[in-house]
Order: sequence, then C-alpha cells, then structure tokens
Amino acid sequence: MAIDQKFAQSNDHHNLSGKSALIVGGTQGIGLGIAKVLARRGASITVAGRNKVSGDKAINQIKEESTSEGRTFRFTPVDLESNKDVERFASQFSKNEFDFIIWSAGIFPSGPRRETNEGIELAFQVNYLSRYVGYQLLIPCLKDGGRLLTINAPFVDNTFDRFQPQVDVDDFEFKKPDRFESTQANIFNITGCLYNDYLVIHLANQHPTKFFAHGHPGYVPTNLLDNSGVDRKVLGGIFTNVKFTQRTAEEYGEIATYILTDEELGKKNGLLFDQDANVLKQSEFEKNVNGSEKLFEYSKKLTGL
Repeated sequence: MAIDQKFAQSNDHHNLSGKSALIVGGTQGIGLGIAKVLARRGASITVAGRNKVSGDKAINQIKEESTSEGRTFRFTPVDLESNKDVERFASQFSKNEFDFIIWSAGIFPSGPRRETNEGIELAFQVNYLSRYVGYQLLIPCLKDGGRLLTINAPFVDNTFDRFQPQVDVDDFEFKKPDRFESTQANIFNITGCLYNDYLVIHLANQHPTKFFAHGHPGYVPTNLLDNSGVDRKVLGGIFTNVKFTQRTAEEYGEIATYILTDEELGKKNGLLFDQDANVLKQSEFEKNVNGSEKLFEYSKKLTGL
C-alpha cells in the first residue's frame, strides 16, 4: 500500500464533526491543503493569513469541497511580521475554542538581511518569533487533549547536525558582520527547523495535557520560494544529501491530519516528524538545554512574553 494511501485510509476512520481547527497560513499551500482535508472530515475551519483576497478565495474552496451544514468556515487576517498584530490576532479567540492549531506560514530568506518595522530580522520573526508570541497567547484557546502542529523547514531529515557549526546562541538574528550572508543558505532551516524544534519541545514540557509536534513536509510545490524571491540555484547548496518525496499540499494534508488525530501518537508529546510522519531523533544541538534556554530568554526580552 502506498504510504499516502495508508494515511488517507487511517484518517477516514475519524469523524471530525464538532471539532474546530485554526490554521495560520491556511490561505494557500500546505496550510490550505490541511484545511481542506480537515474540512472534508467534518471540522470547522478558521484560516488566518495576511491577504484578505486570498483568504476569501481559500474559504470558498474549502466550502466547495466539503459540506458546510452545522459548521463554520471563516478567514481572519494576521501580519506575522508584526508581533503587535499577532497579539491582536490571538486576543480575538476564546478559551478552549480549538481542538487543533496548525501554523504553516513561513518565508525563505533571500537578498540582503532585512528587518521588520519592529526592528527584528525578517526570517527570525516570521519563521520563529511570530510562533513564539502566537503560541504563548493561543495555548489557552487549545482544549485539553488538543493538538498543535507547527510546520516549517520542509527538507529536514536526521542529517540536521551538519548545520550545528552555523548556529550561534549569541546571535539568533544574524546581526554579526557578514554572518547573514555566510549562513544564508541555512537560515531557513535554522529559523524554521531548529528554533521551532526547541519551541515544540519546550511547550510539550510546559503543557503536558496538550500535544505539540513539528512536521517537516518534504518537497511540496507551493508559492514559498516565489513569494520569497529566492534563486532556486541556492537550493542545491542547502539540501544536498537530503532525500525527499514530492507531494501535493493535500497529500501532505493527509499526513498532517494523521499526526493530529492518531491515538497512539497522542500518547507522546514534543515529537518531531519527517516527511513520512516518522519520528525524528533529536540532534545533539536540539538536546542542548543551554541553547534553548538562551533562545527563550532572548525571545522573552524581545516580546515581554
């Protein structure tokens, strides 16, 4: 049986009627694929993104592909480049509102180092810090037993330790002279993968009644690279020796839904998954408590949370 068919058949046993999902980055790409899969199985869907036109289009697609009786589908805007807006966004939701929270939005850094209007390096902000802020405020909105899945850094496998020398716990935003340029090929994996692995493991320890996981989806053709303006030739230097399978967004949506609903997985916490939902080993750097503590201290200093 093909692996994707296995996940789809497993998911067919789950009726998600009465369940509610928030998907940040759900207006396109992987997030929209997950939204469609969850909606087909009965869940109410809230998608969040920056562009209202894209958001309304996504909601219409979700409605067209699922029955809407007794459920809600809505779009709500959020600008992940602004922590103030992430705080505004999170404040609108109620305690215990969601069974699932999925955060799939991210950027691939290109060109010179850039900062947001709040003075934070762009990739660090969008790929990691917006999640740090959002999760702190949204965890009360996630029901006990609910599951949070963060998705980023698609091309990661158990060879991630090769990036270790380029992680500097005294320079999380790549401010040191020439450091951004010298590590740019791996900034997406550092901000999207390592920092979020730290975050997921930390949240699992802090909130044991809720489930936290980080999924690495492999190669899913989306607008990520086009939106970031990256030269695709750069990819050859980033993902050498990493084997991955190409899937559509909805095919990965089945895998994400499996992570969100499988009973056996729900008995564990703080899990990191590869593209086929295999549990990844923590690298030595991910096990480095000093590194994660420094990251969270720095994040708290920036955000007050």
